[in-house]
Amino acid sequence: MFLVQQKNGKDLANSIVSRGKSGIIVGKNYDIMGKSAAAAQNKRKDGDGKMKQYWKDALITAATLAAAFLLNLLVQMFSASPSLIPMLFVLGVFIVSLKTQGYFWGILASLIGVLLVNYAFTFPFYAIDLITPESLASAVIMLIVSLMTSSLTTKVKVQEKLKAESEKERMRASLRSTRSGSDLIAVPGGKFKLHDLVIDYDRRMVTIAGEEIRLTQTEYNILSLLSQHTGKVLTYTAVVRSIWGSMDTGSVKKLQVNMANIRKKLGCTPGDNRYFINELGVGYRMLDEQ
Repeated sequence: MFLVQQKNGKDLANSIVSRGKSGIIVGKNYDIMGKSAAAAQNKRKDGDGKMKQYWKDALITAATLAAAFLLNLLVQMFSASPSLIPMLFVLGVFIVSLKTQGYFWGILASLIGVLLVNYAFTFPFYAIDLITPESLASAVIMLIVSLMTSSLTTKVKVQEKLKAESEKERMRASLRSTRSGSDLIAVPGGKFKLHDLVIDYDRRMVTIAGEEIRLTQTEYNILSLLSQHTGKVLTYTAVVRSIWGSMDTGSVKKLQVNMANIRKKLGCTPGDNRYFINELGVGYRMLDEQ
């Protein structure tokens, strides 16, 4: 009977373990399914965005070429200068290349422009004749304009995109630094006392032997930060990010200038470590509170 109970206990334990493993597997499967669904959704959004951009570029190309065609009809009716006609299509190709993505639409606009000029505005009218020197010259000019414009605008758009991404990353880094700094520079209450130095956190006031010391807001924030971490070395980077939110060129020098002003206002001479110590090349350490 004891053996039967032992066997039943083992079976029960194996069953529990099996169920636990099944739960883990199911959880992993749900996690994989969730990631797959998110990836599929992102892919669908990218596809929708590309389709919207495609129709937008197509509409710009069609509208620009239609406007150029109508303007050329007016020029043909009221002007005796036929050389203006291909120039209007060149301008249209330039606009298309400038406003659309990539090279495709500019090249397509240049080819359609050559056909329209040749068909409607070049003798013999309403007939396609691409062998004439004028048609070949118009085609070459429009293709060159479209390629040059598309190349320049593509580079500009890529640079703008990289700049925007860099700015977003800088803002995210600044936000992370500010958050980490806000964790470090908590707002305390009460008073800090060290020798004759007293920091009244509630009144944001610093006194030495009962006499108020006039500090700037930045100087007070630095001194208050150090006093909240007595006995610990706060690195230059930690102090700078806590006070200013981010590191940049000259940040450490700016901190050192403020610390020199604090020392002077507290009456500390060079080498006087009554209140805090400068750990050279590392940071600052406030002495322990009395």
